Amino acid sequence: MCGKQKCEVRKKLAGLLTKLQRVFKGRIEGEAHDKEAELKMSATMAIPSKLEDQLSKIVGLEANWDSYDAGKPNRVAVDHAREAVMLSERLFPHNIVASAEGGVALCWDQGEKHAYIEFSNDGTAIMAKYEGKNDPCIKEFPPNKQAILEALGEVYPFFPHAA
Repeated sequence: MCGKQKCEVRKKLAGLLTKLQRVFKGRIEGEAHDKEAELKMSATMAIPSKLEDQLSKIVGLEANWDSYDAGKPNRVAVDHAREAVMLSERLFPHNIVASAEGGVALCWDQGEKHAYIEFSNDGTAIMAKYEGKNDPCIKEFPPNKQAILEALGEVYPFFPHAA
């Protein structure tokens, strides 16, 4: 990012932080104080617009979106994916896609290296990474904050020049 873009991002973040602080202090009248509203506010603050657009498109999918009977990604999978993106500030995924198995996948790619974290509709999550034609390293984990951070901690060093 060049200097001008960083400055614009910082200004936007400062404005959103001020709004978020007001929400927590109860100063915005009519603002919902439930977890979903707070998550949306913080998501807007932390997620690049390209990735937020991809999440929005995924939310709008219907069942059989791929014409092969893929399930519609549910709210649980989308919310877990959004949380993971917010936590991945060191290395945002390159893409967010709907999973053919039903759910949402965050994808990182660099040359022959590939990694993804997938959140399924059933509430499970997996992290996979591989290089070229090598067998992938796959780990299942519970989709809670600590486990998501640990999965991201395995993705970051896999892409040493991108982080």
